Amino acid sequence: MNIEQIKRLKYGYQRALDSDVWVAFAVCFAEDGTASYWDGSLSFEGRDAIVEGISTQMDFPFKISVHQVHHPEIDIITESTARGTWYLYDHVVSEGEGWMLTGGAFYKDEYSK
Repeated sequence: MNIEQIKRLKYGYQRALDSDVWVAFAVCFAEDGTASYWDGSLSFEGRDAIVEGISTQMDFPFKISVHQVHHPEIDIITESTARGTWYLYDHVVSEGEGWMLTGGAFYKDEYSK
């Protein structure tokens, strides 16, 4: 497990999310991966469920989104596992629906190789 590989994985996740490239988003997760967002109110089990759930939330007409992660705190636990905390800044605009969201949060990730 390598910290630079983890950073590239996280950056690729953000890019795929903002570009609506769901095939690239999918490869960021293990087949049996889990994901939980908004304090657990939106949770998924399995890669397919994660992609389906997030693409449903994010794939709408006339959307512009920017998800940026900063200040990674990554701890290597074993040769094949790690944990990370990232600061998130996001900005989403729906021109078609006439709304805008700006927010911040922390990602708390677990990684396996």
